[in-house]
Amino acid sequence: MRFVFYLARRYFFSKKKQNVINIINIITVSIISITIASLFIVLSGFSGLREYGDILSNNFEIDYIIEPRTGKTLEIKDSLLKKIKQENPDILSLSKVVEEKVFLSAGDNSQIVVLRGVDSNYKHITGIDTLLILGNWIYKQNDILVGAPVKRKLKIRNQNSIQVLIPKRKKINSLLNSSPFTIKEANVSGVYSKNSTTNNKYAFANFRFVQELLDYEYSHVSKIIIKTNPISTNGEEFEKNLLSYFPNNTITIKDKFKLNEAYYKVLNTENIVVYFIFTLIIVISLFNLIGSLSMMILEKRTQLKILNAIGVSNSKKSAIFFLLGNIIVWVGGLIGLIIGIIIVVSQSLFPFVYIPNTGVAYPLLFELKNIFIVILTFLILGIIASILGNRKV
Repeated sequence: MRFVFYLARRYFFSKKKQNVINIINIITVSIISITIASLFIVLSGFSGLREYGDILSNNFEIDYIIEPRTGKTLEIKDSLLKKIKQENPDILSLSKVVEEKVFLSAGDNSQIVVLRGVDSNYKHITGIDTLLILGNWIYKQNDILVGAPVKRKLKIRNQNSIQVLIPKRKKINSLLNSSPFTIKEANVSGVYSKNSTTNNKYAFANFRFVQELLDYEYSHVSKIIIKTNPISTNGEEFEKNLLSYFPNNTITIKDKFKLNEAYYKVLNTENIVVYFIFTLIIVISLFNLIGSLSMMILEKRTQLKILNAIGVSNSKKSAIFFLLGNIIVWVGGLIGLIIGIIIVVSQSLFPFVYIPNTGVAYPLLFELKNIFIVILTFLILGIIASILGNRKV
């Protein structure tokens, strides 16, 4: 085996008599390097997008949501929430949420939004207070936080007072000329900016303020959001444990992947499709390797006759060119992988590519699994190309 490796290494590094073979080898190594680097960068890009999914989607950075299986509200007491928190050390924080579509009105301008009533823990779970571009977080009971587009549509400038309207739940006696809406005054305490869909869709207010607006009891909530320890939490066991606190099967539990199911399905499908496209490009580039090996076999005919004369078997001669083909693939693959790693790490530390029309750096995430996928890809394809290339020995 040492003899076979020695000759394969010598054939790779030695200068060929026909200069065209040297050129083909250089082109082959270069193409393999470029395609492998591109494959690793693309896989890192999809990993980055998956990590960045919550920011690009309509949901905030929420690990789990407990929602009623039927209806709009879930009755849950603070004592039960406290018990769940104490008995599940993986839970970092819990927050109660109550939400409903409402009209926001300022003068002659109005806008329909989903008003989300949140408690003091909400900002620690979602980090929404870091998205403020104007004003302050919700500190008073009648404070309300709106997205930048909503502020523009309502034309709120000097005065920050707006009205929040929602149709009354109970039937109205029209003879008494009673208003069909429940109306509450609110003060716009701040403006946030996340993405265009979320900015137009959601407004945030004090939990009790929205409950009173909807005429809900204190124990009635729309959902419970949960922040967990991502390292120690076992998803399936954690969900089963949560369900045990609600024996009547009155809730559904969704993790962040189920919340953004369509987004992640599209992302995973695109990832697979792009992987196979780049794999096909690598396969096409390896035709150069097959041609290069065939030409080197023709060039080394005299040396092969000498090897035959001293008793080297055909299988060993075939192994020499098989190993030579793999060396070419390994060198090209490792060079490409190193280039890809440098680009990914550089983008992560010193961003130079940004998502169009935003100031957000394109997310590239360095993951060991992508290195494994790339190495496995060029090793398998290299073996197949080397077998096809040395059939004429």
